[in-house]
Amino acid sequence: MAVFSRVDFSYGLKRLPLSKPYRLSFATLSEIASVWVRAADEQGRIGWGEGVALFGYSDETEELVFEDVGALVRRMEGRDTAEAWAVLRESAHSAAPTAVSALATALDMLSFPVPAAVRFPLATPLSTDVLLEELSMAFELGLKAGFRHFKVKVGRDVKKSLAARAWLEERSLASAGTTLRYDANQAYSEAEALEFCNAMPIGRNVLWLEQPLHREDWEGMARVCARTGFPLMLDESIYTMEDIRRAADIGCRAIKLKLFKHPGVRECIRLARFAHELGLKVILGNGVSSDIGNFAEALVVAECADILEPGAECNGFHKLLQNSVYDGLTVDRGDLVLSGGAGVATLHSPGD
Repeated sequence: MAVFSRVDFSYGLKRLPLSKPYRLSFATLSEIASVWVRAADEQGRIGWGEGVALFGYSDETEELVFEDVGALVRRMEGRDTAEAWAVLRESAHSAAPTAVSALATALDMLSFPVPAAVRFPLATPLSTDVLLEELSMAFELGLKAGFRHFKVKVGRDVKKSLAARAWLEERSLASAGTTLRYDANQAYSEAEALEFCNAMPIGRNVLWLEQPLHREDWEGMARVCARTGFPLMLDESIYTMEDIRRAADIGCRAIKLKLFKHPGVRECIRLARFAHELGLKVILGNGVSSDIGNFAEALVVAECADILEPGAECNGFHKLLQNSVYDGLTVDRGDLVLSGGAGVATLHSPGD
């Protein structure tokens, strides 16, 4: 008969400064506001999770995530792990996905096996919304650091982005094994998305355009997919198994999973396998996460490395001045590296 341990929770909000600004199409970030959760059971096991509210993914703000985490913790106080999971499953994930994910991840981490080592290629970010000289320097620095997969944020000025795109592709083709992917962060209209896609080469080292339209504009995405042969990916639109099925049905070629959108490590693994079975390419990772979220995503990588596309995007921690909790998560020659096994060191509570 299964025995379930009582779980105690603590949580807080910690602002973690970045080593340099991170440009998105809708904002430039200087810090990551992490709502962290720590779960501890009677067997002495510790699990960490976090939620980082990000504009464009839901209506959640950091204040709402903090409040929702607190409300859920109060409902789970004094309960064992099975009862705590029941509380989360009864909660409306669609209304508070980031808060639910933080708690589900912390519960998952109480019992999820940590492998002795994980190593997987990462993508590194670039932005076309800078001077060409700055873009050139960032690209060359990425190559020297060992990165071969580049995630390029495109701005609202399609023609400027296309000019930078032409330069990048010429340089990347000269560097064997490099790939480029583009992310519009919902900034484009249908016409702009088609203008961008129709200017793109097909079948070279350019992989796809990610989330050109608003996350709720499924009909528009279907029309863009029908009118271009260039691969399209969805990220902000993807939360559930039904979203993944819908992406495949309208002709998308790839989807991205980010742990903070999904209720825990095990559910993220299940969604990755489901998407792969539908023939979709699967990218994993949150570039706006601390080491807490990216560590948990590294466990998904360990379970799904054979079906994930190289160039994972669990690189948010690499943008921080320092890790907040885990001492076993690093980047080496363009690879995500998790080392230390079950005894991986924890530095301290983010609230310290």
